[in-house]
Amino acid sequence: AWTDQGWTGRQLAGSVVYEMHVGTFTPAGTLDSAIERLDHLVDLGVDLVEVMPVNAFNGTHNWGYDGVGWHAVSETYGGPAAYQRFVDACHARGLGVVQDVVHNHLGPSGNYLPLFGPYLKDGRNTWGDLVNLDGEGSAHVRRFILDSALMFLRDYHVDGLRLDGTIIVNSVKCLPPQNKPTPAEIAACRPYFEGQLVALPQVRVLIALGRIAHDAAVRAGGGRLAAYRFAHGVVHRLPDGRHLVDSYHCSRYNTNTGRLTPAMFADVFRSAIALRDQTSGRNSSTIAR
Repeated sequence: AWTDQGWTGRQLAGSVVYEMHVGTFTPAGTLDSAIERLDHLVDLGVDLVEVMPVNAFNGTHNWGYDGVGWHAVSETYGGPAAYQRFVDACHARGLGVVQDVVHNHLGPSGNYLPLFGPYLKDGRNTWGDLVNLDGEGSAHVRRFILDSALMFLRDYHVDGLRLDGTIIVNSVKCLPPQNKPTPAEIAACRPYFEGQLVALPQVRVLIALGRIAHDAAVRAGGGRLAAYRFAHGVVHRLPDGRHLVDSYHCSRYNTNTGRLTPAMFADVFRSAIALRDQTSGRNSSTIAR
């Protein structure tokens, strides 16, 4: 049974992150044995434990980047129940948990997903066969990936995800006092944000996490702020042809107060996915924050 009902999370900014591979962290190489060494991480001053991928893989030893069971926790490490015990024990000691997830490829051995649906498509990238994110039947593949990510947050209480092979686009890159950027800081960061969008011409759908990201995306898309008011869940068509989906920022304040609920956040991504599915060609979506 979970005992972390009073857990309030940890801020990423300024935190000490410890990257942990379950199989080599202890001689036993299990999640339960890792619990016995958590006090050592606390003594070191660690704030967040970043757990390398725990998805099921073929064999008994793996760094985690050849996983084939995105919805499964490797039985070698102790399986789902052991993972829940591990996260609960981390929270009891004041440690946050960030799970490293890999959804941009599948391992070469033991991968049976293609037998059940169009999970892969022709071609290869640096890591292996391409995941079908934009071809026929890709809507179900993307839903499969999102459900896997949500599983770690909902069923295992992890505090965040480390996404392998992704680009994060920030509208403000500085860390101002009290985490409240000034107008001058926002203006200074704007050219870098706009440059990133220019480098991503295939991106046709944007999700703005918060008002600052919304304003930056509107300006980058050639719009006037007065014509595009920020409101959670609202979809805007920008002058450059991109769609912008607004969301409250997924900050600890917004989530703890209920201003942004998991259902509300999921609805935003459903809207973005639906917009992407309505477009054709080499389209994509990204998040601005």
